[in-house]
Amino acid sequence: FSRMLNHAGYTTTHLNLCQQALNHVCDGNIAIPAAIILAMRLPDRNGFDVINQLRQLPRWSHTPIIAMWETWYFEIELGKVSVHCFLYKPVVYEMLVNRLNQVLSHPPTQAICMQV
Repeated sequence: FSRMLNHAGYTTTHLNLCQQALNHVCDGNIAIPAAIILAMRLPDRNGFDVINQLRQLPRWSHTPIIAMWETWYFEIELGKVSVHCFLYKPVVYEMLVNRLNQVLSHPPTQAICMQV
């Protein structure tokens, strides 16, 4: 997804694990990205853990999150957490860019991609 977004003019930070993401966001020296694109299935945990922990951090509590998943099951579960929109995998380039543009006020900008 990072390549897709870079092609669309976005700057991305790509992280593969929940723990990487949580370490990254706890670094007080990094800039808050305009959005987070989060796969709900990651090797070390699920995306729900990341979302819940992000929403507890004041600096990150309002950062838009686009959640991606493979099945309808996550749609039911995502109603329990705070995300801005959803995408089904496999993700189509135009859909990804359109969704990201919808949640951002000044695209293109910076986004964090967490995916497997």
